Amino acid sequence: MNTLHADDEPDIEEAIARLSRMMRRLQGGASHHFPGGQRLLEIVLADDGIRASELAQRLNIRPSSLTDALNRMEHHGLIERRRDEEDSRVTRVHVTEKGMQRFQEHKPPHEAWSKTLNGCITQQEKEQFCALSEKIIAFLEQQPGGEQFYDDRHKRSRGGE
Repeated sequence: MNTLHADDEPDIEEAIARLSRMMRRLQGGASHHFPGGQRLLEIVLADDGIRASELAQRLNIRPSSLTDALNRMEHHGLIERRRDEEDSRVTRVHVTEKGMQRFQEHKPPHEAWSKTLNGCITQQEKEQFCALSEKIIAFLEQQPGGEQFYDDRHKRSRGGE
């Protein structure tokens, strides 16, 4: 399998799709089969009671995607959501004891996987990959239907605002 068009031109869309499929396939076992679940637990553990809206921003996902993930994780007893005592419109996310245990169980293999993945290319290649990824993300965010997920700090780090 390759990522070339019939005319031997590189196909960025196919390369991104293949990379995305492989990452989903390989991450499927983390945090009770929730891709990104380990990262979600890590953020909530570091900021217990984080607002759901802020969590979606920090994960760079749509609020509806976060709701789906939180529903699954809550169903399995890994997190719980509570209304803010001062503002009932605000939902806060907390990790349960079971969620903390799950995070600790998955932390060593997750860190090992991350180290392996980061070790497959050089520092310069990582920098190039991240820079090109940010360029494509910025382009996609500007397309009809594209959404802005980054807070002002992230925009500034990319050279915006």
